[in-house]
Amino acid sequence: MRLLLLSDIHCQWRDFDPARYPAVDAILCAGDITETGRTGQERFFESRAWVSGQAAHAPFYWIPGNHDLDFTGTEYADIPNTHCVLDKTVELGSFHLHGVSCSPCYNAPQLARYWDFMTTDEAVERAAYAFEPVDIVLSHSPPHGLCDASWDRFNGDTHLGSQALTNYLVAHEPKLVVCGHIHEAARERILGATRVINSAQHWSTIEL
Repeated sequence: MRLLLLSDIHCQWRDFDPARYPAVDAILCAGDITETGRTGQERFFESRAWVSGQAAHAPFYWIPGNHDLDFTGTEYADIPNTHCVLDKTVELGSFHLHGVSCSPCYNAPQLARYWDFMTTDEAVERAAYAFEPVDIVLSHSPPHGLCDASWDRFNGDTHLGSQALTNYLVAHEPKLVVCGHIHEAARERILGATRVINSAQHWSTIEL
């Protein structure tokens, strides 16, 4: 199965023009389609046109990210070939896919007040990743220690990903994690049998 992976569009529609995509079996989007979600009405309507174009190219599986304010997962439900997998497990060909939008922000707890799908509650984070074993995890947050390093001049590299997701990978070894959120950490890493791909602000294709 050939998959196209992307994340953190932030209303930069031209950078993710499906006219540039190759043929794929499905598109997986790990959140932050918008910059301010439903609170920016004009840009939200632009996002609907963008999602329609993605779904016309291939089945479009998505989750909201922390910038997708006031999203519930139903925003594009009327667009054909579009599937929100927020806190759901679905079949994708012969694979099982689960979507998670929870991102920890222990280093900056104020972010949980300004953005959605963020938490400083370890119990909330653990519950978000307490789903049955699947083949593909579509997560806005990267796993802790993998594709999640953010650098600042006071602390150097700080790992901002989800420890609960890392624990899930160790326990269940899914084939693939598609994530975003930490833009500067966009890259691929391997943990055991799992490929972790941070697709923030770019798109790529893989064979699974």
